[in-house]
Amino acid sequence: AVSLAEQGLVSGIFSLRKNKEYWAESHPGIQILYAADQPRYPFLGLLNNYDLFTYKHRIRQAIQQFQPDLLHAHGVGNHGLIAAQVNWHPLIISAWGSDITAHPHKSALHRYFVRYALQKADLILATSQSLAKATEQYTEQSVMATPFGIDLNRFQPSNSPRKIFAEN
Repeated sequence: AVSLAEQGLVSGIFSLRKNKEYWAESHPGIQILYAADQPRYPFLGLLNNYDLFTYKHRIRQAIQQFQPDLLHAHGVGNHGLIAAQVNWHPLIISAWGSDITAHPHKSALHRYFVRYALQKADLILATSQSLAKATEQYTEQSVMATPFGIDLNRFQPSNSPRKIFAEN
């Protein structure tokens, strides 16, 4: 979002987690449309997700006000499910890791939700080739790998790398 804002684009963020800082306030191109204020407790397990189905109404209202050119859900599990329910297109869903490698293995219901979300996506991305391959198990669409990278203009290999470990 910060990078897009620096390029003059406007992003709206809908978050399932309460922001610890108001980092977006210093970027006029970033609008926090919603940040959950409900605490989440690991010991509650699936009960933490009771509100997943109420979020679709909140995000639908935010989308109708914001009118984005596209909706991008970061994560297939909860975020992808909510975005799929909203039925806004184009919809991009990005697989990040455990949302594919662990989430669908929790139960048949979790697997169903992953498949449902991916079915609604117009474009599916994954952060590595192996994750793209794993994601393709849950969809008939192709999955595009978008690996994390570095800016080679800023970070270049050193001619004399320093030792980071002692000899022993």
